[in-house]
Amino acid sequence: FIKTDTNVSLYSQIVFPSFTAYPDCCRRYMRGKLPYSAIKGYSVQTDTEMCPINAIIFHTKKGKACANPALKWVIDKQNKEQMKSSQVAGGS
Repeated sequence: FIKTDTNVSLYSQIVFPSFTAYPDCCRRYMRGKLPYSAIKGYSVQTDTEMCPINAIIFHTKKGKACANPALKWVIDKQNKEQMKSSQVAGGS
């Protein structure tokens, strides 16, 4: 009987994984804009079953902010971060 319960438990974890397994996943976009000075970096989230939206995740001192990658201000901030990274990598 214990073995059956263990199998059911394992099956439920595989078929119905907990959303807490993806704590950094964006599920909705922030409202408003971030000042550039608050941004320390960013990462890109692509739409998957567990993370249902495409997003730019801006990393700040206070945590993360999930932004819509189609918005102009998000694209501008992302491009500025890319330029900053290439200047650091290029030694400029």
